[in-house]
Amino acid sequence: MCFSLIAAIAVIEFIVMGDLICISSLSNVANSSEVEASLINKYMKPHILIKAMRHHGLDLFPEFDSYAYVDGVLVKDVAAEDHLYQCMAVVSSAFNFQWSRWNLLAGRDRMVYQMRQRLHGSASPGNYSMVLTTPTKSIRIDCTEVSPNYTEDPVMEFEYYADLVNLVKGIATDAGIKIINQSSPHYVETVRILLSSVRPLSFS
Repeated sequence: MCFSLIAAIAVIEFIVMGDLICISSLSNVANSSEVEASLINKYMKPHILIKAMRHHGLDLFPEFDSYAYVDGVLVKDVAAEDHLYQCMAVVSSAFNFQWSRWNLLAGRDRMVYQMRQRLHGSASPGNYSMVLTTPTKSIRIDCTEVSPNYTEDPVMEFEYYADLVNLVKGIATDAGIKIINQSSPHYVETVRILLSSVRPLSFS
């Protein structure tokens, strides 16, 4: 899995392989040659990579109270956000996720993001769909990133699923489900740690 992060101090691309993570690409960083020599393409356990990044001034991992020191963020419901990261990790071998501008405006107990299935073997990836997740449900909503107004009206055939994993089971192809079922638990846990450490739904 590849995870791209555009931050104020850096543009970073991570790659997850099993229980290890590496930084495959890094730009807009001070002392870039020193940082690249220490971090680029070096697979590490998540906590070791986080420690190494902080050592080089790349602290992209908010603490629990970081929201109090950062303007323009809306911290999401912690339990719901953590559960969503777990769900994203479970299905990440077959689905892409992307930031949405509607997320900040949706409220503390609502997380809005874009999702699409990766069509393996196809030169043309599918279109992103907008998804709303709350502590009690996940639904596809009739809204896009370029819609003039935000709406939580559900797409008719996707009105209710208990969480993201159940939603994916309702929309994924048989090939996608097979890929998800074959995901290593070590890989899933590593993706979860990465997402939970960066917390993109609260800090983007």
